[in-house]
Amino acid sequence: MHPDPRKIVFSSNLHDPSGRSFALYLIDRDGGGIERLTWTESFASFPMFSRDGSQLVFCSNRGAAAPRDLDVFICDWVA
Repeated sequence: MHPDPRKIVFSSNLHDPSGRSFALYLIDRDGGGIERLTWTESFASFPMFSRDGSQLVFCSNRGAAAPRDLDVFICDWVA
C-alpha cells in the first residue's frame, strides 16, 4: 500500500504487449488515476514503502551484471 491508504503501488506489464517488461504504477484504490512510475524497458517489481512512507523500495534488473540478477533500489518518495 501507498502511505495514503487511498492509493496502491503495483507492478505490471500492461504497457508491454510482449509481456516481458514490468514497470511500477500508482493507482487510486477505486481503480482510477493510474500513473506509471518507472520508465525503463526492464523488470521492476516488489514495491514496498518504508514504515514512515518517506522511501519506496523495489527490485529491478536495470543495469544488472548478469541476465537474472536483481538489484534493490531505494528512492526518496516526494509527494
